[in-house]
Amino acid sequence: VAEGLPFADTLAAVAAVADVPEALSAAAESGVASLEDVQAAFPAAARAALPVALRESAGDSAVDRFTAFVQGQVGGRAVAPREGDNPDAVLSRAQAAVSDGDLETALSEISALPEGALGEMAGWIADAEARTAVVTALESVAAAVTGAN
Repeated sequence: VAEGLPFADTLAAVAAVADVPEALSAAAESGVASLEDVQAAFPAAARAALPVALRESAGDSAVDRFTAFVQGQVGGRAVAPREGDNPDAVLSRAQAAVSDGDLETALSEISALPEGALGEMAGWIADAEARTAVVTALESVAAAVTGAN
């Protein structure tokens, strides 16, 4: 799981001594993205989502729409965590969480983004959710096996 490789053979041995959660069974043949891969993919996903989020969250005035357009064209985004509910601040906090390996917090942060921005990040979200589900399931199996000993 840590390396992002399939783990069906190992899971079969575990299944002999513990119940295997669906999240593990579903991912066993193909594996899930490694934490390093999920971390490496975040900046590109965030860069793609930011202009969409800025357009979708821009106010109704011409100045708001123009400002969102310019910000989206510049392509820069904050990388240090910032306070606020604008898309750049949300993505900056998500980036910090991803860098810390806290995918659950990152997923929670980006859930505040507009629908179109989430669509731009769909691949990254799927990988992060799958990894989170597998790691959580793996922790529950490890606890069950440890408790059985």
